[in-house]
Order: sequence, then structure tokens, then C-alpha cells
Amino acid sequence: LPQTGDAVRLMSIHRSKGLEIPVVAVACLGGQFNFQGLNEGVLLDTKYGLCPRVVWADGGPAYPSVAWWLAKQREKREQLGEEVRLLYVALTRARDTLILSGTASAVERWSDEEPGALSDSRVVAARSFLDWLRAWLPQVTRDAEWVNDFAGRSEEHTSELQSRGLISYAVFC
Repeated sequence: LPQTGDAVRLMSIHRSKGLEIPVVAVACLGGQFNFQGLNEGVLLDTKYGLCPRVVWADGGPAYPSVAWWLAKQREKREQLGEEVRLLYVALTRARDTLILSGTASAVERWSDEEPGALSDSRVVAARSFLDWLRAWLPQVTRDAEWVNDFAGRSEEHTSELQSRGLISYAVFC
């Protein structure tokens, strides 16, 4: 189908690299990162090689070897690095308006999170994009830009978009 300027386009963050779009909505920010591959019985690492869990001869439960634990930590950091890069691309595609959407469980309420520097330990402890945004947004926004605990907006950008009649959107999920 031919693309027109007044249509909503759904695309992956990967496909959006290099594009600038007037209005971007990034959805599903509360979705958990997929670390299932880090729980395999044997991990293959470029530095440590084959890294198995240790299995008892009598069939007891397997436990992580030092090599397995080190490989798991390296792979988790690499995966998180890729997630940070994807988030950066998603957040920088919007020319005029960026809409962020994500849900958290009742246990993970936004207001329960203490604002603070986005340290290495906080980046590694994150389970979703929303975890990073909870730490970062209070540092780069003003209280006046928040409508309530669940919504925020910048009147300056919203009114500018309305006056221009922009209707070109992209949604990432």
C-alpha cells in the first residue's frame, strides 16, 4: 500500500533508525526484558568459552559455576546495552511530540521510586524500559509538566502541534 502523510504507521524501533517523525508514540514500555536465555544449563561466552552449571553426580540440583555466573553477567550487560540503544532510538525519532506509554504493577508504582542518578547498578537492575524512565524523567522534566502521577505534557509543544494541524504519527511497540 502506498504511504500517505496523513496515516498512522506502525513500525519496529529498528526500522525507524534515521527517520524523523512529527508525533511518535512508544508503547509497551513496562514490558519485561527477555532474559530467559541466561538461565540455560550451558552458556557460551566469547571470553570464558563453554560455561556449564555444575550438576551433582547423585542427581541433586544444578548450581552455577563461577564461569557460568561470569558469563551470565557479561551477557546480561550486553543485552541491556542493546535495550538502551533501542530506547535511545525510540526516544529520538520524534520531531515535535513524543508519547510514552507503559504499565507497571501496583507494586511498582511510579511515585514509590526515588528519583536519583541513573547509576550503573540501576541500569543493570532494570527489568523494563519503564524502570529506566522512572529514574531519568524526574531529572529532565519540571513539576509543571506533569498533570498527575500518571500523565504528563508540555503545553508548549501540544499547542504548537494543534496550530500546525500535524497528523503524521508513528507507533512503536
